Formats: sequence, structure tokens, C-alpha cells
Amino acid sequence: LVYAAKFSMNPKVSIRSSIFNPDSEKKELGENKFLNFGYYSNVKRTQRRWVCNVDRAAAVFNHGWPLLDVFKELGVRISPPYFINDNDRNKLKEKLNGLKIFVTHLAYRRKYTFEGLTERTVSRTIINIDGKDMSVRDYFEQKYSTVLKKPLRPHFPCVIVGRDKYLPLKVCVLLPNQPAQGKLSEKILSQITRQSLITPRERFQVIEESRNSMCSDANNYIQHFGVSINQRPMHVKGRVLPLPLLQNKHLSDYPSSFQPQSFGSWRMTSPEKHFFLAVQLRTWLVFNFDNGLQPDEIYRFVGKLIEVASRYGVIISDPIECATLSYSEFKGQIGSNLFDRALKNMQNLQLLMFIIPKEDGLYEEIKQAGDVIYGLPSQCIASKHFRPQWNGWRPMVLNDDYIGNVLQKVNFRLGGINTILDYRSKPKYLKERTM
Repeated sequence: LVYAAKFSMNPKVSIRSSIFNPDSEKKELGENKFLNFGYYSNVKRTQRRWVCNVDRAAAVFNHGWPLLDVFKELGVRISPPYFINDNDRNKLKEKLNGLKIFVTHLAYRRKYTFEGLTERTVSRTIINIDGKDMSVRDYFEQKYSTVLKKPLRPHFPCVIVGRDKYLPLKVCVLLPNQPAQGKLSEKILSQITRQSLITPRERFQVIEESRNSMCSDANNYIQHFGVSINQRPMHVKGRVLPLPLLQNKHLSDYPSSFQPQSFGSWRMTSPEKHFFLAVQLRTWLVFNFDNGLQPDEIYRFVGKLIEVASRYGVIISDPIECATLSYSEFKGQIGSNLFDRALKNMQNLQLLMFIIPKEDGLYEEIKQAGDVIYGLPSQCIASKHFRPQWNGWRPMVLNDDYIGNVLQKVNFRLGGINTILDYRSKPKYLKERTM
């Protein structure tokens, strides 16, 4: 089935047992990447017959653009005097190492593997041609002047494609539709999660379309083996669990039970409820790492947080301090310079709240210090949620539902209980004592 899809009239890309068609609809992710949906197929033997399991699959691919454009997509700014510093060079090697590129100065698309960038510029990288030393820049400008048309930038590095093999950046293009390698950023992972959400009905429709495509591609091949595929899906009787009764506190602080809305979702409104066990947050600090935020924006968010918390039964006092800091001064020292000093200078400190921009490593450093080293609860808020949304609506941090989600995390981290199963909904083994 995989072989047939790769060599069909409309060739597709295979990743192990998954098949993708990168020419179909793409979901842009940034960083030179896009999300593409395909299908996964697996043939298994059951008691009665052979069955083919088909399911939806997703994968991240790279765009096929000139390397200079790819560098810009990856956040590497190339401007006069066109030097690339060590940090950017290492970043590019990490993102692109092992990917295939092809060249534009030859009459055919010869492919190479990207291995990194030289520390020396194209005018200072020396190669030996017929016993004569010359720079990569001079060699290409002399031999391929009609193809290059314009002189090469003298301060650009060269692309390393093998031992003592170098190419100017200008002639290199990333081969399209290559699967992304290595660890994906948190931003891309969150986008993948959002883009992948579909209802069960939509998912089944996509699976049926994938099945039709798979059978169309494979039909001529499997007939040679005397095999045919029944395209009618198998019907398997499933078990539908009843909606459970959940228990919160009524506004009068007496326990009250309710059933979640359809599809397993529920809200703290309709009717209004309190957390089952709400905490009191008396001593806490706010640290802002986004210098673009104004103090009044932060205080407006804090005021909204306190207001919504009161509806859920959570009592929150004003923070002791709201400080704006620079991450460059605290990088690698969040624990010793913030958590340690805060714990020493404040009694009964309950929580540190951080407003953070998209800084690689900042969130991880905060959680490592708070959860692992010091055992002090922390809550991070993305500073992008302080900006007005694209449709002109107010910022996300002033949205009641968003703040409700934040409060559920805060209440739980401080030892509270948000919601429990009603006693009548508990199965027998949960009603019995365990000790």
C-alpha cells in the first residue's frame, strides 16, 4: 500500500506507514514549516479475516525555498554588512542539518546534504583547483559568471556539503517537502494541536476519503497478487458511557451536583459555581519579562483576575509587587536571583506569576526552578495575550473564560480542588475504602 502511493500517477510522500500529499491543503506554521494531513494504514490479521486499519495522520514539512529566504523564516536577520554570527550559525545548523539542498548554477538539479556553514566568508574560504589555491567566491564568479549574473556577497559564509566541499549561499535551494527533523518549538506544537482538532464526524469523513485514495493508488498493484479490498467499513459495536455527575460548590458554599454540557465540556457558568475547595491567595508576586507591556495593562489584568476569582470562591489579595525585568539579566539564574531571594525576603509566599514573551528556554527555566528545585508554585502568562486580538476584540487576558482556565491551574497548584465526581457517579471500587 505504501509502495503504490509513492509511485502512483500523483506521487505522495511516505513517512514509515503514513502517506502524505504535500500538494494538498497546507497549514502554515512559520519557521519555514507547514502542516500537512495524510493517512496511516496498517494491515492486521483478525480471527475472521485480514483487516486494513486507516486513520488520520499529520506531519510537519519544510518549504523548498532559497536558503537565504529560509534563513529569514528561521529568524536570522541578514542585513549589511551581511555577517552571520556564531549563535545564528549554530541555530541554522541545528534546524537544517541533514536536509537535502540542490544547486541552481548547474544545468541539472544536483543534490547535496546541508552540514552547516563555514566560519570564514565566501571570499576567505580557500579551495584547491588543479593545484592552485583560490577562494570559493573567485572560483564561482570565474566559472559560472553567466549563471550568477551578479557578484556574490563577499561577507556571506559558505554552505558545507561534505569534507572540503563548499557552495555559495546564493546557489543553494532547500529541497521541498522534506519532513521536519529534530525538536519542534512550543509555538509550532501548539499550532499543530489547534489545527488538528476536528469532530468525530469530520474525522470519519477524512478517513473515508483517505481510504478511497489508498484503494485508487493500490488497485493495479494488489490485483497482481490476487487481492482485493472491500471498501465498506466494518461496524463494531461500541460502548457509550453516560455523562457523569460532577460536584462543585453552590454560591452558598453548599455542595451542588451538575451534568456537563454535551460532548464532555462544561463551564463554571450556567449556573454560577464555586470551586469545590477554593483557596485564598494572600502573598504573591508578579514578574513581567516583556518590556513592551505598560504597568496599567498588567494592573488591569490583575484586577480582572481578582474579580473573576471571587465568582469562583477564590479570594485573591493584591500582589505584593509587579516588577518589570529583563530576561537577558536573569538568563540561567531565574532560580537563584528570583525564587531564592523571594523566598528569603517574604514570609508565607504562595505563588510567583510570570508574564513572558516567546523566549526559548524561559518557560522551561521557570518551571525547573519552581517545580523541581524550590517547590514554589508558579504560573506563566504569555504576553501575546495582552495584545488586542486580530478582530478588534479586547485582549485575551481580559476574557472571563481565559481567566477561568488560569484560575483552575492556580487553585489546583495551591492545594485546592476544582471539581470532583459526584458520589452517585463513582463506580463501586471508588466508593470502597482502599486502606
